[in-house]
Amino acid sequence: MAPVGQDAGVLLFLACTQSGSLDSGGSTESAECSGPTWHHFGEGFFRTWCQSCHSSTTPDRSGAPEALDYETYDQVLAGADTIRDAVLVRGSMPLGGGVYPQDLELLEAFLDCPSEGTPGGEDTEAPRAQPTLEGPDVVERVAQVLPSEDMPEPLGARDALVRWLEHATASCPHVAGLSINAPWEGCDADGYTFSGLTEFIGNSSATGVSAFDLLADFSFTAPDGSTFDGGGTAVLAFEDEQALYELTGTWKDDTADGWIHAFSGNLTVAVGETARLDGSVQRDGLSVHLDDVTVDPACTDGVVEVRDDVGWHRLELDCGCGPWTFEGQAQGELCIDLAPQLAGLRDKLELP
Repeated sequence: MAPVGQDAGVLLFLACTQSGSLDSGGSTESAECSGPTWHHFGEGFFRTWCQSCHSSTTPDRSGAPEALDYETYDQVLAGADTIRDAVLVRGSMPLGGGVYPQDLELLEAFLDCPSEGTPGGEDTEAPRAQPTLEGPDVVERVAQVLPSEDMPEPLGARDALVRWLEHATASCPHVAGLSINAPWEGCDADGYTFSGLTEFIGNSSATGVSAFDLLADFSFTAPDGSTFDGGGTAVLAFEDEQALYELTGTWKDDTADGWIHAFSGNLTVAVGETARLDGSVQRDGLSVHLDDVTVDPACTDGVVEVRDDVGWHRLELDCGCGPWTFEGQAQGELCIDLAPQLAGLRDKLELP
């Protein structure tokens, strides 16, 4: 995500597009459509990329207007024009990008000629692709995107910012500790270039684990050409012996290891004795979506979706195991245990 002005940057953090409407003002399914349908493409696409904000059941809409939801075929048709503009034309949504080119092509075909299709049936004119991942590969991909020792969390963004600002000078950029609130018009500090805008609210010394709110829309460049690009939010709070955090947007630090090296998505987490995770994460070209996933030391519940090269695997977990489908086609059963991720987060956030 390229750096933008402050007002535009704030709008990008809303994660999903606002609703528009077709000229017809309603459902316009064509009898001649032969491409992807709602039941065999659209429903999964909007569940994965938009419903973390635009859903009647989501607990945190991230600023999305009430009642503007993308849960049904008719709701998506009503917003088709603006969806096309935000996702396919401007590329400003979904927050953090990460949608595979093949899915963008399918979305365009669906919006060009919408069809609802048949629940549980096959699209005869658009047969489903065959998965390239087997069961163990799907489980391994979750561990690759969400490794227990390196779960995406806000501290990584804050600490990377601190490292880069060690090269700042008194005049470039305008810094008082981490209380940064002025644009840097590409200023140069001994070969380090700082441009964009960052706002940080919290402990300006940024030592240890403490609450903060970081709003980022910047690009830094080192003398050797390495870059640190940040566009999104990293928020950490503590309440009732829980750590609550939000990590959104695109973060890419060429000089760092771990999740901050290449991350895009929107992730909200509440972690204490148990954890609740929602959102989408993409790292190094691999994608995982979490829908109301709850974790305790004994059980993992909720929906985990994993991107294959040609589609999405979906696991509906009930205490760690559950039915596994690929693009609506039954594949069997899989089990995933995220208890190690819970332990890793608790250790990183220094929870008792």
